[in-house]
Amino acid sequence: MEEKEDIFLKLKRFNLIMGFFHLIQGIAMLILSNDFALPVTITKPEYNAVTNTIAPISQTWFDIRIGPLVALFL
Repeated sequence: MEEKEDIFLKLKRFNLIMGFFHLIQGIAMLILSNDFALPVTITKPEYNAVTNTIAPISQTWFDIRIGPLVALFL
């Protein structure tokens, strides 16, 4: 019985230490993250009266900053 309690105490201590390291890593990543962002675009068809064709037109809808999302995952 005591062996299981010792194992659980060691596991609990290990998880607390690793959780602390993940917290520090997430905070550091949030602080050090650059302004790298990926655009989210939408594409819609648009009629061109000059060429009498329908062509896709892409527009940037918004940008997603990757650094804070990765830090949030940690």
